[in-house]
Amino acid sequence: MRSKSQRESQRESQRVFVYGSLLRGLENHGVLTGARFGGCYETAPGFRMYEYSYFPAVVAMPESDESIVGEVYDVDAAGMKRLDRLEGHPSFYCRTWIDLCDGSGAWCYLLRQDQIHNCAVVNGGDWRKHHSAQSAPRSYHVQDNAQTV
Repeated sequence: MRSKSQRESQRESQRVFVYGSLLRGLENHGVLTGARFGGCYETAPGFRMYEYSYFPAVVAMPESDESIVGEVYDVDAAGMKRLDRLEGHPSFYCRTWIDLCDGSGAWCYLLRQDQIHNCAVVNGGDWRKHHSAQSAPRSYHVQDNAQTV
């Protein structure tokens, strides 16, 4: 049986969907210290991911049939404050309740469509896949010898 403080802590936690630098193994994952991993998920259709400088941005696009790949965490109040600060909520990203592919929901940090200018679409809505493809070694030829950098 759970203690009263465990029940209160669980009630105070918020479900958050992350899709970029907060994913396990990526540069901002440490902000989620203390959060409970809830699993890998996709959003319901209706979103599009863009490469916004060196990080991803997701916008709601009701006409889109695209989903976004990410992870869900249960985050306590202190963790939500850290996330809001990192994401610049509400002046940059806006924390928004979204639907996930299984019919459940979670908070997610979205940009508005009018904030996206000259940004490349991340096909498939999977930042980890896109990120690893961008940082994969490239081959080039020097004096007819293939080199990897």
